[in-house]
Amino acid sequence: MVGVFFRWSMLVLYCYCLVMSYYDCSIEIALFISNQQRFTFFSSFVFVVLYAFLSTHPSHNTMSTALDRNQDATLYIGNLDERTSDALLWELFVQAGPIANVHLPKDRVTSGHMGFGFVEFIAESDAEYAIKIMNMVKVWGKAIRVNKVK
Repeated sequence: MVGVFFRWSMLVLYCYCLVMSYYDCSIEIALFISNQQRFTFFSSFVFVVLYAFLSTHPSHNTMSTALDRNQDATLYIGNLDERTSDALLWELFVQAGPIANVHLPKDRVTSGHMGFGFVEFIAESDAEYAIKIMNMVKVWGKAIRVNKVK
C-alpha cells in the first residue's frame, strides 16, 4: 500500500513540475520513477504523453527574436475574429506540423489583437502544407486567409 501511495505521489509531483516548467526537476523525477521495478508500462506511457503535450503547449513557447525567425516557414494569418487567441491558432495549425512561434499583434488602444497574426513553423514544408489545408477554413464563422509572409 505504501509503494502505491509513493508512486502516485511521485506522479503528482512529476505533473506539477511539468506544469510549472521545471524541466530539469521533472526529467529527474521521471527517470527515478521509471527505474522503479514495479512501475507499469501504462504509467510510463502516461508520463511520455504528458511530457510531450505540456512541453509543446503555447504557454511554454518563448518569443523568438528577429534573428532566430525563419521567414520561409512563417505564415500570415488574416481575417481573424476578435475571439481568436494564440492558443486557438496554435491548436489549429499544429495539425499541419510542429510550430516554433505564434504571434497576434496587439492594438495599443484596445489591447485586443488587430485581426491578423503570424504562425512560424519549424520546417518550410510544414508551412506550405498548412497553406494548402488551412486557407479559407472558418474560425468563429470567418474564413481565414493563410499566406506566406512577404
